[in-house]
Amino acid sequence: MTEATQRPTKRRSLTRQPTIDKDEARRLCYMIAQERLLGTSFRDGTLLPNLASAHLVNFAKLNPLSDQKPLWGNRTWGSLCSGSEGAHFCMKVCQDAMNNRRATLGQDDRRTALGQGVLEFRQLFACESDPKKQPWVFHIINRDRKQAGLPLICIFCNALDMGKVKATCYTHGCDCPVPDVDVLILSTSCKDLSCLSKHKSSCVAVLGLQTSPGGSADTFRGGFLSYLDNHNASVIFYENSDHLADDGLSGKDSNLDIFQAELSSRNFEGQSFILNGKLFGLPAQRRRFFGAYVSTTSNLIDFSSRTVVDQFSTVSALLNLCRRKCPPICDVLLDKADPILESELVRRLSKPKQPLGSWVQEHQKEYLKYLKSWGGNPPCAATEKSRWLETLTEAQRSILILHQHRLLAASTQLVKKRDKTVVTGSAQAGRRMPRIMVDLNPSIGRFSSSTHDDSNDVEIAPCILPQQLLWLHLYGDGQEPRPMIGIESMLFQGWPVLQVEPEPWMHDALVQSLAGNGVPLPILVALLSSVFEGISWVGPACERPGNDEDDAIKSAIALLPGVANMDPKP
Repeated sequence: MTEATQRPTKRRSLTRQPTIDKDEARRLCYMIAQERLLGTSFRDGTLLPNLASAHLVNFAKLNPLSDQKPLWGNRTWGSLCSGSEGAHFCMKVCQDAMNNRRATLGQDDRRTALGQGVLEFRQLFACESDPKKQPWVFHIINRDRKQAGLPLICIFCNALDMGKVKATCYTHGCDCPVPDVDVLILSTSCKDLSCLSKHKSSCVAVLGLQTSPGGSADTFRGGFLSYLDNHNASVIFYENSDHLADDGLSGKDSNLDIFQAELSSRNFEGQSFILNGKLFGLPAQRRRFFGAYVSTTSNLIDFSSRTVVDQFSTVSALLNLCRRKCPPICDVLLDKADPILESELVRRLSKPKQPLGSWVQEHQKEYLKYLKSWGGNPPCAATEKSRWLETLTEAQRSILILHQHRLLAASTQLVKKRDKTVVTGSAQAGRRMPRIMVDLNPSIGRFSSSTHDDSNDVEIAPCILPQQLLWLHLYGDGQEPRPMIGIESMLFQGWPVLQVEPEPWMHDALVQSLAGNGVPLPILVALLSSVFEGISWVGPACERPGNDEDDAIKSAIALLPGVANMDPKP
């Protein structure tokens, strides 16, 4: 008998070892997605911390790799065009959740046995070009540091300068060095991609241009890609309009293919997603493009045991575990007697009234379509009695009344089809509106309102926009129809705005603009948590020198001269 026949035959398998159990992942995903968030958590500041902690607990049920090569040590990060700078809070809650999770595991935790320390994310810079929003960003990231006497974080004034060695800094009032970071979180301009923008193009990929009317090409190439060409980053989290992937173009000429090709040519690989805030617990539509990419040349990430594809397969599965049901709209809104609302009511009532304009004739024509005359009272009795009605301009009041006639007309048509009866105009008087919210700021011909979401079985708000004015049809004891204020718009984005120390310059229009341009924070927490737990990391022994934030800031001062689509589009 030969040696070959003595040895047992062992077949070679080309099947990749799964990092997760797909059947268990689907079961857990379904169960967790039935959990409904509490509206009170949006107001008391516990929303993001609770989500970050819950994500890690759920990840541990699914991900066998979560305790093998975790992210730990001092890690640096920066934000570029972050909107409202909500990433500052998201990174903090993710850091605290991972450290608390490790502490609760005790001495038996394998990571503790290996002598691994705690994780600390340290922000090195932010970037904001709008002079009106720069004080807000400073207030968010530097207020506590200034009071504690710590070095202040740079806020660069122009994204197009981020590829340079130095850039103009709002914080220090001079040119500061642009640092490398481990984690880069950014949202470049969407003005040429959004369907609401007059600059949106349907025949050419904006990201393939060097410049564009709304600045989307400029910030993408001159800001984002220029930074990658001249500085180091190991992990990138990117957000933009969902039309980056839904531009109607195909092949190498589409925005998505250009985006992925530009990152791949710079040795970044990862995954893109289309995510909607309503699926992650927000009571509003917010369908956006997100990308999570890692550098294949980074010494922070371990590719020896799992490929990039395998690691992001785990990330996608973990991200699915972050879905939640949203609370009802009214549970997130401020109470009628809240001092913030009363103060805003007084401020709006004190504003001078605007005269009638050329819009009157256009409105009169629209009213005739519903056999109504312009200039009458609201058909909703509760609206007519509201103190807030006087805060609207004449144009906004006209749009509100027209929208209420539209809602009642649509409701009448439904009754006719179902019961074959006719509801007269007099019978409609004083009826409750079939929608909680209507937007008073779009053009007279465009109607935007809240809608019933079958997946959550609640009514949800339309997408929060920078120049939006949503009127709330509120009824019952202690309720009063009124506009939704900017702080509430921030709450609908998951932003812990009530925990921010107020300042006189934080006027309502600024806060509404921040909300409309902001990233949905529950989605960002979910994506950050999934990547930080799903990727295999190396220890600090292999990290680059100079990752300590205070040393980096002090050195900088010394140099101074003095689409995985997870939400199919309806």
